[in-house]
Amino acid sequence: MPEPPKIPDIGKYHILELVGEGAMGVVYKARDSVLDRTVAVKVMNDAIARSDELRTRFLREAQAAASLQHPNVVSIYDLGEVDGHLYIAMEYVPGADLETIVRDKDAPLTLQQKLDIVIDVLTGLSFAHKRGIVHRDIKPANIRISEDGRAKIMDFGVAHLASSKLTSTGASLGTPSYMAPEQITGGKTTPATDLFAVGAVLYELLTGELPFDAPSMQNLFFKILTEEARPVREITTGLPTALDHVERALIARRGVLHHRLLHDMLERRR
Repeated sequence: MPEPPKIPDIGKYHILELVGEGAMGVVYKARDSVLDRTVAVKVMNDAIARSDELRTRFLREAQAAASLQHPNVVSIYDLGEVDGHLYIAMEYVPGADLETIVRDKDAPLTLQQKLDIVIDVLTGLSFAHKRGIVHRDIKPANIRISEDGRAKIMDFGVAHLASSKLTSTGASLGTPSYMAPEQITGGKTTPATDLFAVGAVLYELLTGELPFDAPSMQNLFFKILTEEARPVREITTGLPTALDHVERALIARRGVLHHRLLHDMLERRR
């Protein structure tokens, strides 16, 4: 069997293996030959490289994420360009993304582990929100769980700097099942947008189902805009009653319940 073609190195980064692919580009595990450390390198795909708007968004991702030095956010190390391709070098986190972990039915997470993950995500988002950054695409695939169990937020690829004028009015960014109503209607995104997505992630962790699901995008958006999610305790028995309140508070984004308070509420359920 022929060997797969060798992926060329990217500047000082020696490519070791493909990690994943997404709308914004391809991610490789690599070795920094200068600092002698393992990193993840995200390379913009050709289609995006040809679009000035998407190229600008990619650069904004690096700018936004590089300002976030926090234990619950993947750190950005470097930004560069090789042969017309932009790349971001970032912290490599041994472990798996939450989407992969949730799908592994042979090693289910405990309730304590699920709450710890959500607390970590809320902590990282609180740090970002205080700096004017809204992620806008919180979902299990963008939450990395390290080998020691810590959750780290990845991919601020559609992050929005509150001070930025680059986001076009009515642009729909995010992943449908975790999108807040204002993302569907083209409204202004705020930290509450991320709280809605965290609520959807928590709902999925607690029940194994999405809070809103439908056979078509149109029906899904209609449900998000007009319906309330079924209470988690109706789906999963034995959960603490208070978790229904926490879950509803996240999805409803009630003004009096700031994510710091939600964080504290979850801490008390430990």
